[in-house]
Amino acid sequence: MVEEIERLVGGVWEPVSDSKRATLIVPVLKRDGTIRLCADYRATVNPAAVTDVYPLLTLDETLTALSRGKYFTKLDLRNAYTQVPVDEAASEVLTVITPCGLFRVKRLPFGLKAAPGMFQRLMMSLMKGLKGVIVLLDDILVIGASEAEHRCRVHSVLLRLKNAGLRLKGEKCFFAALELLFLGHTVSARGIRPTDEKVQAIKNVPVPKNNSELQALLRLLNFYDRFLSNRAYVLEPLYAFLSSMCDEAGTKLQIRPSIRPKNCFLLLLLHV
Repeated sequence: MVEEIERLVGGVWEPVSDSKRATLIVPVLKRDGTIRLCADYRATVNPAAVTDVYPLLTLDETLTALSRGKYFTKLDLRNAYTQVPVDEAASEVLTVITPCGLFRVKRLPFGLKAAPGMFQRLMMSLMKGLKGVIVLLDDILVIGASEAEHRCRVHSVLLRLKNAGLRLKGEKCFFAALELLFLGHTVSARGIRPTDEKVQAIKNVPVPKNNSELQALLRLLNFYDRFLSNRAYVLEPLYAFLSSMCDEAGTKLQIRPSIRPKNCFLLLLLHV
């Protein structure tokens, strides 16, 4: 944690000797093993903050837009929120307390409930007027029907990011790919399908023994409901079990082999 605090000091955090208010920080472990320091504003700033309700694209909207492309580029902004400065008044209110002392937050922090809407609004404004560009918070997706069109669009996006002073995380960017992995889906010119990893995970799910396990299975299947053939018919017995049995009674579910997830999951390409 100390190393991450030292990294943030200077550009993102500024040490102060005292403050009228301060918020505790919460370390969050990231996939790469590093930590992200988030402020727990739930009991301090968030109750009084005005939420920016700028809408985010839904998964369906994003996948529909992606399905129109042949070439795909995915750009990932480095520490996205912390590239956006906040004014002096906000900086004081957002002050955090850490094992190393008090720090005034000079950049948009993780943990602020208004941050996602504010950041999405900023990015949409920055990319306004560009065709084939999809913005979902710190992910920027660029599609093109031809190699030349795609190259031109990517160049336009990179130019705007450069002019805005925004930096990318190079190791998480992919350029001119014919296939793109995004939010558990594989997207290509042929259409959209679940990733092989997720499909295998569903096939290997054991038969649920109680309602909690059944609910977990249904959440997983519903995430890919667009790929389930005869979804209502296949899942109806599972929902019937769910409504009639409870964990407290210790009831075990007897699920027929014909409705096991490995048999009801049908791999289909979705063409929009």
